[in-house]
Amino acid sequence: MNEEWLKYREKLSKKRKEFNESLDKNRKMEIITAWVSEFSSEVNELAIRSEANENLSISMHDLNVGWEIILGVLLATDNKNCLGKLGCWHLEDWLAMHSEAAVELAEQYATKSTKFRRVLSRVYQNDLTNEQYARIKAVALHDGFFEI
Repeated sequence: MNEEWLKYREKLSKKRKEFNESLDKNRKMEIITAWVSEFSSEVNELAIRSEANENLSISMHDLNVGWEIILGVLLATDNKNCLGKLGCWHLEDWLAMHSEAAVELAEQYATKSTKFRRVLSRVYQNDLTNEQYARIKAVALHDGFFEI
């Protein structure tokens, strides 16, 4: 890889870490509330590029902060559009970024939450190993909840 690209990636990683370390409970709730509000209806280009979506995406880069945000969204809404996007986008990315540690958390929480198991049904393999993806599929609930 080119040295300039590596420096850019290192700088970006540092900024993400600083952002996640700066989040207090109130700021996390603001991000969750704004994201749920924007993604509770059919998604448009503006919502995809919104500050709330960017902040939620950045939070996924930290295992613990991402997990708190995911759980916060689960508690904040029952909206199918919102929960579907959480699963096939941010939860999937979080699982791919943190692999084994994230899969273990997901498996544990799936035993406690039908809603979470439904959201897991929206996750695709991404960068998970075949074995990790099989474990996610094993705890996901495919009951037609997201079908029209």
